[in-house]
Amino acid sequence: MRRLAALAVLAAVTLAACTSGTGSADEGAGRCAAGPVALWSSQEASPSQAVVVGRSGPVATRTIDAMGLDVRPGEFSIGDHRYLLASGDTSHATTVLVDWRASSCTVATVRLDGVVLPLGFATDGTRFFTTNTRNGYAEFRRFDAAGTMAVETKVADTLGTVIVLVDNTLYAFVTEVKGPGSDAYGLLELDATTLNVRSRRPLPMVTGQVGSVVAHGGRLIVAATAQDGTTPTPGHTLVVLDPLTLEARTVDLGADLPYLLRVRGDTLYVGHTFINPAFGELSTLRHLSVVDLTTFAVTGHDLDAGILDFRVDDSSLYLLGWLQDNAPEAVVQTYRLGTLDRTASVSLPRPTAGGGLFYPAGLLQP
Repeated sequence: MRRLAALAVLAAVTLAACTSGTGSADEGAGRCAAGPVALWSSQEASPSQAVVVGRSGPVATRTIDAMGLDVRPGEFSIGDHRYLLASGDTSHATTVLVDWRASSCTVATVRLDGVVLPLGFATDGTRFFTTNTRNGYAEFRRFDAAGTMAVETKVADTLGTVIVLVDNTLYAFVTEVKGPGSDAYGLLELDATTLNVRSRRPLPMVTGQVGSVVAHGGRLIVAATAQDGTTPTPGHTLVVLDPLTLEARTVDLGADLPYLLRVRGDTLYVGHTFINPAFGELSTLRHLSVVDLTTFAVTGHDLDAGILDFRVDDSSLYLLGWLQDNAPEAVVQTYRLGTLDRTASVSLPRPTAGGGLFYPAGLLQP
């Protein structure tokens, strides 16, 4: 449980009362050029802002009637849709599913009843899964696109931190709460239709609470971001796990704090960043590892801004970053794949409309 607070801050999973509805256009109405979409959000004011970014500057801005946007519990690009959760203000009232339509730059929001402080999110575009922990139980829920809950399961003495959907199996990485100083880590396998727990197995190769996982080629790739202990210890490896046999291999990245994982084909991009003051300011955390998933060869690159979020398409890597922590603007930078030479950089001023402090909440796929 020692890293729960850090994960909760990283995921920005404080909830608020958000109503179902659609976002409205303000600047650049009628235009929706291709480009990454930077999200500005708040825990104090609504609406949030989505800024479509071109190579020389913002192209259009849309408002999203929600607070607490954050892509880090999971953002999923499925066809024209970009799905993420909005987890609201500090009243912890509701969670909202946000559906951004890339071709039209429009957005719809749907309330997900019962979800409190979600640490995990997964979807295939028709089924939407969440996990949160309350009163010592890990709660797993499945919703449809209208926000109707179909089924839920509760598992005692467990903290669910990450969920991954593979076909009709929902894998959940959990912390098993055994008492002070004796937490252990495990993998639940749930039936994605019924949410019945098929198996619960320990993960002795995992030495810290899991906050980031991706699936590729029948394997689950875990970022060993930090290790538990009396003092914070950054990790520097990936654990590549066969979920059927629990056979695992470790990939040393040669750099601390692997966290953000993005897969493109047979290449994994790893952003080394984590919100914990013990590990330094976010603006200083700029390292990116590129992993060939066929050979597990690793190459490292230092980007030109601190990594808040990033996305990858067939030709470019798009970075949402800080040049200085809590600066009045963030940046969106474009890098050429292969060389990772920077080809563009755009400043994004922090919004002021509506009051409250807005933070850069994430980046959506072009």
